[in-house]
Amino acid sequence: MLRYDFHVEAGADISQVRIKLNGHDGMRVNSEGELEITTSIGKVTHGQLYAYQTGK
Repeated sequence: MLRYDFHVEAGADISQVRIKLNGHDGMRVNSEGELEITTSIGKVTHGQLYAYQTGK
């Protein structure tokens, strides 16, 4: 399972956060809310996305 963390300041424009995936055969969001990426050697699952704010 893949996981990425993006740390942004409060009030930041999160629409600027992007991930580009190359070399896949397909993608879908499964019933668990996880991103499944299909490749020529199998599936890779990206854990469910969430956001939270701490501090100020």
